[in-house]
Amino acid sequence: AIHSGALACCRVFGALFNPGVLLYIYSSQYINFTLYHRTLLKFYFFVIYNSTFFIGDMAGRQIMYNRKIVFPFLFLLFPLVGATMALLPWAEIAVISGFFIQLANGCIYAQSTRHIEAKVDPKYSLISFSVWLFLGDIGSIIGTNSIQWVAMGRRYLLARYF
Repeated sequence: AIHSGALACCRVFGALFNPGVLLYIYSSQYINFTLYHRTLLKFYFFVIYNSTFFIGDMAGRQIMYNRKIVFPFLFLLFPLVGATMALLPWAEIAVISGFFIQLANGCIYAQSTRHIEAKVDPKYSLISFSVWLFLGDIGSIIGTNSIQWVAMGRRYLLARYF
């Protein structure tokens, strides 16, 4: 149950930022990199962003599969950092935020599958994996339905504080 809860929380971030809310934040044809005084086509921005998303997930799975199983909610620090980076007004930081968001996903997937493999009788593993993934998908549904709220909240906060 703990692994399913951690996966659901992680999938909220995955759905919100894959690329989700970033499509609302970076909707113009060109993305301004204000710290570097450069612009980048939106297409290339999302190519880089989606690549970091993939690399983060893959790294998390590779790093954590053979490690001792830890409390899975600890991994949620990564998407909190990634979400903060994505919501800041600097595209240079947002473009790599996907790495941190999906790093947690990869870590939780690796640790949870290893936990199920070690603790569940093989004849029940299919149902265990199915229930675990089903509960995790609840987080994806919540994240998907929160995209516009997060985009509006970001717009409000930036107008007020930046």
